[in-house]
Amino acid sequence: MMFGRTPDFYDSRFNAQKSKAVQKLESLLESGRGPLVDMIVVNYNYGAFLRDCLESISNQTYKNWRCTIIDNGSTDDSRQIVDSFISDKSPQFQVNNLGENVGQMGGFKIGLSETSGEFVCFVDSDDMLLPHSIYTHLAGHFAERPVAVTSARVIVINEQGRIIAGDSDHPGFLGHKKE
Repeated sequence: MMFGRTPDFYDSRFNAQKSKAVQKLESLLESGRGPLVDMIVVNYNYGAFLRDCLESISNQTYKNWRCTIIDNGSTDDSRQIVDSFISDKSPQFQVNNLGENVGQMGGFKIGLSETSGEFVCFVDSDDMLLPHSIYTHLAGHFAERPVAVTSARVIVINEQGRIIAGDSDHPGFLGHKKE
């Protein structure tokens, strides 16, 4: 969720506003003034999903972002996964390893206190973002009638990578097959 109702890029109701929003956003990007988006990932023992989550953040087409990972005292291999991932990636990732589990909301509050971007995006550690997620959300914020909060459609996959709910025909989908 990014900080409401999102006009979906692929929704016909948004197409009339899309060009103005995209033009405004692209103008900012071309001038080097695209807004910083801070992403906060709170994790507790979701090591099985964490690398995919972080990889999907790393693969965003919009590049002016930072990601703070709050590890909520995980006892699985989450910390090793994060450390390995961050050592291979850009300094856009930072991690805050908490000594105790302060809960998801407590983790979000800690992460929020470490942000300075114009926009904040909360990402669950078992989420995978489509490559244009940040860009699409920003276009909603820059639309003719901007919104304060945006959210997205959800595609649910199981541990075998099979879609169990949602729209697999979504443009830019990650290539999973619906059961």
